[in-house]
Amino acid sequence: KLGLNVPVMVDGTITLFAACLVGYYLPETPSFLRSRVAQPVGDEAKEPARAATPIPRAVYWFGFAQFLGGIGFSTLLSSLAIFMLARYDFDALRIGFMMMGGSLVMVGVNVWGVPFANRHLTVARCIVAGGLVNAVGFLLFAMSMQLWATFA
Repeated sequence: KLGLNVPVMVDGTITLFAACLVGYYLPETPSFLRSRVAQPVGDEAKEPARAATPIPRAVYWFGFAQFLGGIGFSTLLSSLAIFMLARYDFDALRIGFMMMGGSLVMVGVNVWGVPFANRHLTVARCIVAGGLVNAVGFLLFAMSMQLWATFA
């Protein structure tokens, strides 16, 4: 029988892997800056002055919607264990495996789903589609009465 530490170890491994990727690929990190080719110095390296790009109003609405979605996700995550205990009589091991499965699904969506959506949709449509899928998932989760429907 697997112990309570297995979901925590899998989650920790995923987090460590993600931290290594972020540490290497973020433009702010020294490893990313070292990987870039040295820029030429002198007059040819100077960029022309650019005017600030105006931000469309829809971006603010998308940002606000994502902010509310983040609050909803945090609320769901913090009360999920209580819900699964009350509705389905899950113990700590099953809830841990469920959380681990959810994190693997999130990694899969970021690795395969987001690039697929970016190839086929504009950024604005990706945001709207992601928000709609998220909202429908929250509603279906809240209305589910069967265990199989909760995980579908």
